[in-house]
Amino acid sequence: MPSTHNFLFGVILMYGFLFVMFTLSDGAIVGLPEANVIFETPEQPEYEDNFWGAFSYGVDSIIYGIALAVSFFFVLFINPFSDIWWMVPFNWAILGTVVYIYTKLIRGGG
Repeated sequence: MPSTHNFLFGVILMYGFLFVMFTLSDGAIVGLPEANVIFETPEQPEYEDNFWGAFSYGVDSIIYGIALAVSFFFVLFINPFSDIWWMVPFNWAILGTVVYIYTKLIRGGG
């Protein structure tokens, strides 16, 4: 069904765009101009041995990525203190619809 795939593609584009704006503005999304809920961007540590420096930077980058994704999820789906609190039920409805459609597609129902 092309309309199902179009809906999923549109949702991925919508949340992808919001995630890019969230990432580029250091957590300042609509309704949260002052709240930076992201950790600082990791910097390359100074080590004499390049292996441990690269390993430490890689671990810091992974932790930063996880913290970024968790804070984005919190802002869009849980945060009742922002000006976009009224969007939380819509975001949950969209997420539920996407999970339902993906499950239906994986099981072969359309």
